[in-house]
Amino acid sequence: MGKPGAFADPELLSTVSGVVQKARAAGKHAGILAMPGPLLSAAIEAGANLVFAGSDITNLAAVWKSLLATLQAAPARGSGPR
Repeated sequence: MGKPGAFADPELLSTVSGVVQKARAAGKHAGILAMPGPLLSAAIEAGANLVFAGSDITNLAAVWKSLLATLQAAPARGSGPR
């Protein structure tokens, strides 16, 4: 479609909704991996029955930020007097 990052684009929402509806009408499962927002909502409203809300990178970033804060707050080892 040539619209990277345009998760609220009407053409994308219509296409995703149509694919989900066609899959469900054929008796198949239909799933999506998307962040909360218009794209995820459109898929759910169209009948998606396998939904992952979020992303691995977003989840990892939160953990990495927490780990970095913990490491920065820890006293440095090996830098004291000998």
